[in-house]
Amino acid sequence: RALAMLGLFLTDKKDFVSAQSVLEESKALFQEVHDEWGYAHAILCLGFAAYSQDDQPTSLILNEQALAIFRKIGDRYFMSVCLRYIGDLHIKQDNLTHGEAALRESLILVRQLDSKYEIAAVIWRLSKAAQHAGNRARAICLYWATKKLFDSIGAWSEEDESDFKNTMASRR
Repeated sequence: RALAMLGLFLTDKKDFVSAQSVLEESKALFQEVHDEWGYAHAILCLGFAAYSQDDQPTSLILNEQALAIFRKIGDRYFMSVCLRYIGDLHIKQDNLTHGEAALRESLILVRQLDSKYEIAAVIWRLSKAAQHAGNRARAICLYWATKKLFDSIGAWSEEDESDFKNTMASRR
């Protein structure tokens, strides 16, 4: 687990070569001890590393693999995270139908779990989908809902505010 967390840290620092190495090691160790949850988490982390490098095909495959395992073991939280990335990736690849379906499924799960952060993260992706589909009014409503949700739990930063202002300016 420590290797997986180190891999996420290295991904955040854009040290993708080192991140890949420690995440692969984490995955192998989880597989060796037959820890399905840890193995799925390591795959999800590898998917995030690929996502961070804009390697959409690899990220999609890894997120789908992780989702299958999380479904099997019944971890609804990480199912929702995988679905959020899968939805976002499908939308980036112009597959709105599959993308929105994955995001809706993710939203159902996070609402059941009452995870306000994840609810806001999914709504943010849904706003991107609406924008991508050309539904600007819906996109703006969803962007505002996201901002309010993140703000309500103290998860809105100055960087988010700057991104939000730029996004809204481009929507006008």
